[in-house]
Amino acid sequence: MDDRYRGNTWTKLNQLATDLNDRVIALEDEFIPTTTGDEGLDIVGWMKIDDLPGIFVLFCQCACTEEWVNKQHSVGFESWRQKLRLVVTNSSLTCIPFCYRSTNGGWHINRKIHTIVIDRVRLITLLETGYEELRQLESYEIIQRILSEKEGLF
Repeated sequence: MDDRYRGNTWTKLNQLATDLNDRVIALEDEFIPTTTGDEGLDIVGWMKIDDLPGIFVLFCQCACTEEWVNKQHSVGFESWRQKLRLVVTNSSLTCIPFCYRSTNGGWHINRKIHTIVIDRVRLITLLETGYEELRQLESYEIIQRILSEKEGLF
C-alpha cells in the first residue's frame, strides 16, 4: 500500500491536491484533526500531463447497498469544488457489485444515475475487453468463471 495517503483527512486531502497539481481551498479547521476518513472518495485516478493544474481526474465511490444512489454525489464536482480548486470538472464514477438493469438491459431507473455507473454487467464487459491481460493475475480462474456466467445476468 502507498503510504502517501496515510494520516488524518486534512493530510490526505493535501496529498491528493499535490498529486492532482492542484491546491486545497478548504480550511484546515473545517476538518476534525483525529478524523481519518476519505470524504466519500474510494478510488482516484488521474492522467498527469505536466505539472500544471487542469488534468483529467476521475473520482470513484464504491457501494454495496441501495445507498449507492445517494453516495454518487460524494464524488461529484459540487462536493469536491469546496475542498479542492479543481480547475477542470472531475469525472465521477460509482461502482456497484450487482446488476442494475431492467429486463430489456437498460438501466433499472434512469433518473437515479448521476455518475458513470459500473454495475456488474459493465464490470464483466470491462474485464472481458482486457481478458488477455488478466491472465497475469492470480485470480484468473475467478474471472474465467465470471465471464462464463455473463449470459445469466439479464
